[in-house]
Amino acid sequence: MSDFLMRGDAPLTDSEWEKVDSIVVEVAKKRLVCRRVLPIFGPLGAGVETVPVDSFEGCGISPDEPIRQGNRRFIVLQELKKDFYLTWREIEAARNNVLPLALGPAAAASSAVAMAEDTLILRGDAKAGLDGLMTVKGSTKAKMGDWSQTAAFSDIAAGIGKLQANGFPGPYALIVSPMGYAQLQKPYAQTGALEISLIRELVSDGVFQSPVLKDGEAVLIADGAQNVDLAIGVDLSVAALGADGLDHQFRVLETVALRIKRPDSICVFSR
Repeated sequence: MSDFLMRGDAPLTDSEWEKVDSIVVEVAKKRLVCRRVLPIFGPLGAGVETVPVDSFEGCGISPDEPIRQGNRRFIVLQELKKDFYLTWREIEAARNNVLPLALGPAAAASSAVAMAEDTLILRGDAKAGLDGLMTVKGSTKAKMGDWSQTAAFSDIAAGIGKLQANGFPGPYALIVSPMGYAQLQKPYAQTGALEISLIRELVSDGVFQSPVLKDGEAVLIADGAQNVDLAIGVDLSVAALGADGLDHQFRVLETVALRIKRPDSICVFSR
C-alpha cells in the first residue's frame, strides 16, 4: 500500500487491515449507483490532480466527416472523504480474541463517501465549477409526468426518442428517485406486465434508484466513454491519520471527477 496512506503508523495487523478494506469495499459496492452506469477512466494514481475533458467535432451521420478532438479543458479530481475512529478498547478486545474488531464505523464512513460520490456525479459541485448529470448545460430536457397517475413508459420512450434524434442510439441507463422507482411497480395499461419490466426492454443497461434524486426527477444516459465517464485518481482507500489520545483515527477517501464530453447524450427529466 502506498506510503501516503500511512498505514504503517496504525496499530492494525495485516489481517485486520484486510478486514477493514473488505468491509469498506463491500459497503461501497452495495451503496454506489452511478458506477454501475458510467465507464471508469483509471485509477490514475494519487499523484494525478487534474484530468482532461475533450469535446468532439464531426459526430454527425455523414461518413465523409471525420471525428476530431474539439476543445479541451482540465478539471480537478475531487477528494471525497469521511473519517472514523477505532477505540483502543475495541482494538485490544480484538487482539485478545474477546470480540471481533468492530468495523461499524468503517462501514458508515464508506457509505458516506459513496453517497458523496453519487451526489457529485448527479448534482455536480457549483462551488468547484463542476457539472453533474442533472445540472450540466446543453443536456437534453424532457417533461416528466406524475408517475403515480400516468405512464412512465411513455415519458421514457419520449426521452429515448430525443436522444436518438441527437444521434445516440443507445444502449441507455436510467436513474430515478426511490419514489419514482416505487411508482414503476404498477401494471402498464391492459398488458398485465409491470411498467418497470417494459421500461427495462427499452433501457437495456439497467434501471437504478438513487436517494440523491428527488421525486419528479430522473436522468437517462446514452452509455459510452465517448459520452461521459468517471475519472478516478485514488480509488476507495483507507488511510491511518494517527492517534487521538489512546484512540486511532482513520479516513476513507477517494479522488474522482465526472467527465461529460457530450452533454446532449444525457436526458434530464423534471416536472
